[in-house]
Amino acid sequence: MSEGDDGSLKQRPPSPGVWRFANARLDEAALALEVDGQPVKLERKPLELLLHLLRNPERLVRKDELIAAIWPGRILSDSAFTSCVAKLREAFGDQGQTIIRTVHGYGYRLGVPVVRDSTPAPGVPLQTEPTTVAAPPPPQTHQRSRRLAAIMFTDMVGYTALVQRNEALGLKLLQRQRRIVRACLSGYGGREVEVIGDAFLIEFSSGLRAVECAIALQQQLARSSPGGSPEEQITLRIGIHVGDIVRPGKGLFGDSVNLASRLQAVAPEGGIAMSGMVFDQIYNKLELEIEDRGEMQLKGVERPLRVYCAPAQAVLATTAPAPLPGSWRRPRASLLWGVAAALLAAVATLVLWGERDRTPAPAVAGPTAIAVLPFVDLSPAEHDRYFADGIHDSVLTRLATVDQLKVISRTSVMQYRETDKPINEIAAELRVTHALEGTVQRHAGRVRITAQLVDARDASQIWAETFERGGADIFSIQGDIAQRVAAAVNIALSPKDMAQLAAAPTRNAQAYDLYVQMLALESQYNTADVLEGMETLLTQAIELDPGFALAHAALARTYMSWYRDGVDPSPQRLAQMRRALDAALALQPDLPETHMQLGAYYYEGLRDYASAERALKRTLELMPSAAHAYELFAYMRMDQARWSDAVQLLEKAVEFDPNQRWIRGALANAYMFERRFSDALTQVEILERMLPDDPTVLLLRPFLRQAWTGDIESLRTTLAAVPEGLDSNPVVFDSRLRLAYALGRPAEAQAVIERCDCPWIAQYRASRYPKDLLLGDALAAGRRAAEAQEAYRRALSWMDEEIARVPAHARNYQFRSWALAGLGRSDEALADIDRALELVAREDGWERLQVLIGRARVLAMGGRSQEALELMARLTHPPGPAYLYFWLHEPWTEGLRDHPMIREMIEAHTRTAR
Repeated sequence: MSEGDDGSLKQRPPSPGVWRFANARLDEAALALEVDGQPVKLERKPLELLLHLLRNPERLVRKDELIAAIWPGRILSDSAFTSCVAKLREAFGDQGQTIIRTVHGYGYRLGVPVVRDSTPAPGVPLQTEPTTVAAPPPPQTHQRSRRLAAIMFTDMVGYTALVQRNEALGLKLLQRQRRIVRACLSGYGGREVEVIGDAFLIEFSSGLRAVECAIALQQQLARSSPGGSPEEQITLRIGIHVGDIVRPGKGLFGDSVNLASRLQAVAPEGGIAMSGMVFDQIYNKLELEIEDRGEMQLKGVERPLRVYCAPAQAVLATTAPAPLPGSWRRPRASLLWGVAAALLAAVATLVLWGERDRTPAPAVAGPTAIAVLPFVDLSPAEHDRYFADGIHDSVLTRLATVDQLKVISRTSVMQYRETDKPINEIAAELRVTHALEGTVQRHAGRVRITAQLVDARDASQIWAETFERGGADIFSIQGDIAQRVAAAVNIALSPKDMAQLAAAPTRNAQAYDLYVQMLALESQYNTADVLEGMETLLTQAIELDPGFALAHAALARTYMSWYRDGVDPSPQRLAQMRRALDAALALQPDLPETHMQLGAYYYEGLRDYASAERALKRTLELMPSAAHAYELFAYMRMDQARWSDAVQLLEKAVEFDPNQRWIRGALANAYMFERRFSDALTQVEILERMLPDDPTVLLLRPFLRQAWTGDIESLRTTLAAVPEGLDSNPVVFDSRLRLAYALGRPAEAQAVIERCDCPWIAQYRASRYPKDLLLGDALAAGRRAAEAQEAYRRALSWMDEEIARVPAHARNYQFRSWALAGLGRSDEALADIDRALELVAREDGWERLQVLIGRARVLAMGGRSQEALELMARLTHPPGPAYLYFWLHEPWTEGLRDHPMIREMIEAHTRTAR
């Protein structure tokens, strides 16, 4: 990249070549265009405009840039420019604007993949890969269906021989392979074209997406049969090629399909083979070890083809690329406890980045509702996208502080980063009246941001402006944009609002860059490595600018992640968080982000509900569109067993963050505790539309049916379709365990527990409990008393160590009482339950309910049935959880199920459910 005299960014033109895209080819040297293999006569200017777009395939090109490049020094009328674009579209048959896309108020960008070949010698046909001997497409195929795409062909190694040896096992593995492949495709934009026996034919928009999907798929298949026999391991060969395809209806034809199939045949087992064109598209974009196999003569291919291979070891060693964007922030680990919470709050535990709810809804009345869509990064350096995301986050956050605006959260809008949907469709999904779009370009210490505000109802532009600043002045741009947007929608800002919007987070450009790098890192899963990286970046930013209050608040958030997510639940982390919060408050007392984290500190760290409530209410005063504050506030109300309040808060959170799956799951949970099963089912249906191929989401409906009516048939049917290899997922684990007990099969329950490869089943804040507790129950239910006693003894030893580690945690005593009851030491077990109740604050309603459920268990296991039944009857009424049918399927209620009081509880449950 080079910089022009006026400071603008200019791209050096590449050497002449042949550009291939959609159904067309442009020979740059001759400036000759072919469409569907036929030459098209066009004037020079439209072709030069096309060439400029082809040289910039990954970015949005402004109209003024095109005019300066094609008509330098001339003043061009809008009608002349529009006519030029229209001639190109007419030549392509592109009346739907899928090849050349108009971005209203900005310019144009290409909407199809582009491949550039070297200049052909005179008389040589235009091609990048040798042709194959292929069957012609059906005669009905229309020529305009020819276009460029990435093709993946997969094949199961040894499948034919396996079926001959063991047909039943072969069919079982075939079904598992199909489930896993289909679940993987949606996360990488793949389209299943055809299944031919054990082989898949799949189409992608680019070679990069195809290779990313292949890596993820091979890794998932390798994990799908842990510890199984070698015969049960599914191994694929995968071939990928980029080239022309003919698409009649839903099928695919053409040489590229055959080439992908031939590449699959030479791929290493468990690995990937790709053509040179694919290799060029992914070069330096993936940390994948790739071997150059040189030119190979493939079967049925006239000319040798250069082949690149990634062996299985390299594929398994690389980090699987992230699927298409979806959720942004990991939810609170302390969402809920128990069977219902484990299922509904764990909706996304193994979920790929998903799609949004596709049900359009009318724009809301009341305050002006706006979606700040992801800003497009036009910077020359590919790694600068984090900076554009940081600018976007800053603009969105500032607008969220304006009381008269309703601003959709970052979590929901980021899902539209790569969408082709028109503005009005996005607006309908998010229920907004306006959309803000923008581009960010950074180079040589200067930043140029172009923004436009669109009335989403008719896609008309309300306001647009370009800002260019350098040095510390770049921080004023976000405030300027927020003020212009407010003015454009006729919102009168107070002096205080103006000052808040204009305030720069820091005057140190390097410190700010470190901060936005941290935001990019935060979008990843909260592992120790990620948290260490976040802490390092923020510490460096604060060293550069000790007055950077926003960085102090973010550091406090990082310390809470260490504590809350179980990576380091130590008092030292809470102390670090408090110091960071104090620093932020001293520097900027009214920073919303600080008060948000202060609420998390009091609620999740100290269980001080009153102080947490004050902090969260203050957050919402300072930032009325803070969806996460409503979400955290709702979780606190759920922990207090105040379901009605939680429902209201979560419904409010959904308004600001409609595409956030965690909020939807929590709202379904809250509705269930309110006995509003129909409303809970509505939220589950939305989640099913958001994540249609995720098996854990599909288990939510049968979970609700069991809680609502006691039905287990839908659970049995759904679990039969869940791929193997997911038994450590809490949703799948819990569902398999519940089904085994509901069917009266303790041996199956034991097998489910033993397949879990973790020594402890669940973690609740600072507490864990061992799987030996569940194992003891399964063995006891199977009348294997001696083995059950041994399991309970191991569990007791574990819990003694946990109590020594965290002596003031109520759940530790509750879990130890479970082990003691299993060993027949009922009096000691009840003493532990009493100790647990002493440690639970009165206002901690959910925690208290869980300990009381533990008391009912201990009473039943100790033979004190009447006391257990009376306590169960109390707990099955609101605000107690709707767990009656779950309890009746667990081993500890075996001697109680025929008691008349149980029938009365079922009748009461049926009367209150709605």
